Amino acid sequence: MSLISRLFKRTPPDFAVGQVWTYRHRAGEFSSTLQICQIDQDVRLGRIFHIGVQRVRIPTPGGGLCENMPHLPVSLETLQQSVTAWQRDAPVAENYREGYQIWRDAFDRGEAGIFTIPVADILDVTARMAEQGQPA
Repeated sequence: MSLISRLFKRTPPDFAVGQVWTYRHRAGEFSSTLQICQIDQDVRLGRIFHIGVQRVRIPTPGGGLCENMPHLPVSLETLQQSVTAWQRDAPVAENYREGYQIWRDAFDRGEAGIFTIPVADILDVTARMAEQGQPA
């Protein structure tokens, strides 16, 4: 790799809080990005990445659209197979905290887990559930 290529390479050494990434998105969501909001360490599961996904189209009851998924807990493998390019570091969007706390309480009781499928598939499942009137 040439010196110029290395100077402009935009890949951080490791996943970190605040990073914004493009990812293998769903059809029509070309401008969608994800941000790493928090990273937890679990004895059984290893690193758990809490991400928020922006600029998506998830149906809501009543015919509206949700354009942001503020909290999705995912595995390292999910993140690795989903992201395509690091964009920038940014302040973490605080709107993930409520969803994180609900998840954390359920996780600590053994009633919640993490996603281990690609982010686009998570969004597809969420959209199908919403279309069927099921809580996401």
